[in-house]
Amino acid sequence: MYKPGDYVCPADLPRRVLCRVASAESVTAPTGTFQILELKPLEGSWWRSDTCLVRLDEAVVPARSRDLSRVHAPIARVPGRHSKTDQLPRGRHSVAA
Repeated sequence: MYKPGDYVCPADLPRRVLCRVASAESVTAPTGTFQILELKPLEGSWWRSDTCLVRLDEAVVPARSRDLSRVHAPIARVPGRHSKTDQLPRGRHSVAA
């Protein structure tokens, strides 16, 4: 069971995004008990400061210790890098036919 203050990463995003559990509500249904979690993203410049993600407990994974080390470390930004293809090494670009 997750509780407010726990650190998790949503499993459905294309990369690991560290979030803090803002609230956790337990719900009991005929099929069992589950939680509805409100998550506060702690990294990523694309989230507005008031963003809150909602996920079921089965849709998150506990944060790893290396994820937690990023909580206090500043996120490096490379000026002029806006797309993933800009960040690929030369010769590694592929074009789907």
